[in-house]
Amino acid sequence: MRLPAIAFALFTLAAHADTGNPKQQLNEARYYGWTVARSTVDALRRAGTKQPAIADWIVDFDQAAARIDANGSPGRMRPLHVDALVSRNPKFWRATYEAPPADPAIMMLHGALLLAAGEATRARYVFVLASQHPRLPPEWREAYGRLTARTHTVGLRSRELVLEGLRLRNQRDFPAALEKMTDALVHWPQNALAHWEIGRTLREQAWEATRNLELPDPPEVGAALARARQHDPLLMEAYQSGDPALRKSLMALMSNQGPAWLRLSQNLDRQASPEILERLASALQRAGLDELALVAYQAVRARRGNADPADQRFIATSLGALAPAAISR
Repeated sequence: MRLPAIAFALFTLAAHADTGNPKQQLNEARYYGWTVARSTVDALRRAGTKQPAIADWIVDFDQAAARIDANGSPGRMRPLHVDALVSRNPKFWRATYEAPPADPAIMMLHGALLLAAGEATRARYVFVLASQHPRLPPEWREAYGRLTARTHTVGLRSRELVLEGLRLRNQRDFPAALEKMTDALVHWPQNALAHWEIGRTLREQAWEATRNLELPDPPEVGAALARARQHDPLLMEAYQSGDPALRKSLMALMSNQGPAWLRLSQNLDRQASPEILERLASALQRAGLDELALVAYQAVRARRGNADPADQRFIATSLGALAPAAISR
């Protein structure tokens, strides 16, 4: 699936536009993620795609667009429910598998819509994996790189507030620390580190109050860690729990995912071997991170260049967890 040059011009404009105002960085990133996604969909319309699954999903996109009503202003964008539109949407996954493996337009839509929802970390992971396509045209690679750079600008003030909260926690001023970290979420609600540090602070506060290090986590700790994992599924610290399922996920991530991911994320131009990508995808699936597992496996299929008997089993396993209706027909 190829897009006309105008779409790439829009990608470039969207990736570069930035007022530099820390208070507006999240709104700007969301708006430009949305601009990229909308431009991609518009280009697909102009191309007159005859792929029914993609056309079917565009109906859902149009309904979401009507609700967002950005009206040309980053500050006016309403929330985008990206899990309903992308991550758990069976139409999106049917469109994904109707296209060639790791199709650049589909991968761009996936990452850009995550960014439009404020999920900058999850978007960055998609762009990193999308860059593993072995025959990726230079303009797509440049677009991925610029959008990846955009994800790093989200929530700078939010991160500063988390650090201020950490200093207060080190002074054992738990209420003030929690106030700073909660304020961090006002600036960026999807800041996984803030959610994790809130959970950790609540845990330490409970320990200090009871002088009992064996005390089970209060429910609000588990809830904070779950939100951290939601917004950054590779934040290892957020898997520290007495829950056997979470320990299993952590062991899967630590087995192969860490070194492989580090190599990929440090350089978008670096191409991993199919074996490394396959180990990474397998680790993600064993950890229950099915969305990322499917994205990584797209890169595996694109790199391998031919079908494998294991493909259907791998895809069905993760689709069954994310969007079972995608494989119901």
